[in-house]
Amino acid sequence: MDCPSIDNGLRSVARGLDLVSGVLADESRAYNEGILEDLKRQRDVLVAMKDTFDRRDRLAGDNVVSLEKRITNTEVKIQNIRSKPDAQNQVDKITKLEEQITKVSLLRDALKDEF
Repeated sequence: MDCPSIDNGLRSVARGLDLVSGVLADESRAYNEGILEDLKRQRDVLVAMKDTFDRRDRLAGDNVVSLEKRITNTEVKIQNIRSKPDAQNQVDKITKLEEQITKVSLLRDALKDEF
């Protein structure tokens, strides 16, 4: 009877379904990869935000005391260098330490104004 026609029709439908299945699988893979990258990016943003808050919590306290201690320690270093007989050879080191004191003093003063 019409068996060859039915067979050809079913084969044609099967090829169409295979084609659609392949397209849907490719589309699904593309969505999954896109969503995975979006989730990774979102995770990175959240981790960076957490790090920012952690850093703020760690540094937001009253650091004036620790800054004053750094200034005092640096001044002691300068005095020790100047008291040595080869102090003239260490002018660059003294200059760098004095620049550190200036920077830390500015930071300390800014924090004092803030609190």
